[in-house]
Amino acid sequence: MRIEADCTKIMENARAVIEYCAERGVQIAPVTKSVCGEPEIVRAIVAGGATVIADSRIDNIARFIDAGVKTDVMMLRLPLLSEVDAVVRLCRYSLVSEEETARALSAAAVAGGVTHEPLVIIETGDRREGIMPEDAAALCRLVMGLPGLRLAGVATSLNCLCGVLPTAENQRAFADMVIALERELDTTFDLVSFGHTGNLHLVMEGETPAPLNHLRIGEGVIFGTDVIN
Repeated sequence: MRIEADCTKIMENARAVIEYCAERGVQIAPVTKSVCGEPEIVRAIVAGGATVIADSRIDNIARFIDAGVKTDVMMLRLPLLSEVDAVVRLCRYSLVSEEETARALSAAAVAGGVTHEPLVIIETGDRREGIMPEDAAALCRLVMGLPGLRLAGVATSLNCLCGVLPTAENQRAFADMVIALERELDTTFDLVSFGHTGNLHLVMEGETPAPLNHLRIGEGVIFGTDVIN
């Protein structure tokens, strides 16, 4: 079996999605897990304007970094405890939902002499990954107080496990939750990462309330499609 990728089209997809969303105040982290971090494809996405690449496997991330791709990286999931040294070395961001992992990332960052920037991922209905909303403030406070870490923001995800689709209503509910969380913590998050390609149609329809400002998009960049819509 042979798979061919048109890197020019992928670059154009990336540029189109990045520019379209930027006009609406939404940043993009293109996701490369579907192509296993293939360096030439990642280079095409970076050439299309991406400043952050997201992936869920540390091997994929190491693959394109070792090939010389220069970009910030987001680990798309809670890092394994055995991965924290590599995560803080290779990734600027990660998604965290557990105290033990946050403390391990802190220790690894201090040991490596770097600053790592986690986002606390919050469960909003998909039941795949995330801390419960009532516990989010405590985990955010912990991350904010740990050496070697800087809390970059918060995140959520739908339609990854249980098929709960992104809607204007659940986006608004998440936005309200984030506003209350920022008020409670007396902070403003740099990144409020509210989903993936399945949220793009809501961006297009003007249904992206502040402070939602970040998407992790794979399908829309790699294939130029959205199976939901």
